[in-house]
Amino acid sequence: LISESSLASLAVHPTQVYQILFNIVIITILWKMRPIFKVRGSLFRLYLVLYGSFRFLGEFIRGDTMLVPTPMLKPMQVALLIAVAYFSWVLYKNEFKSKTETVL
Repeated sequence: LISESSLASLAVHPTQVYQILFNIVIITILWKMRPIFKVRGSLFRLYLVLYGSFRFLGEFIRGDTMLVPTPMLKPMQVALLIAVAYFSWVLYKNEFKSKTETVL
């Protein structure tokens, strides 16, 4: 969008700052929620689901990758969707299904 010899850059969102603030809020909430989980590791899985979802949305406003002119997702977004879906499934299976099933 601009040449390499330009003295100024385009305005971009400070996504790193958004991620720091999001993580501070999430760690505070998860710290208070930790007694309600039944299976060891569920708190971390919930964090992965929340962070992956947040990062998926943040990829739409990041300025470090070229915008795709089609409605397709970036490779990072596809990977995040897969990770969020998997960890959501494991979290659901461990926390809400009957305890007669095996725990992952």
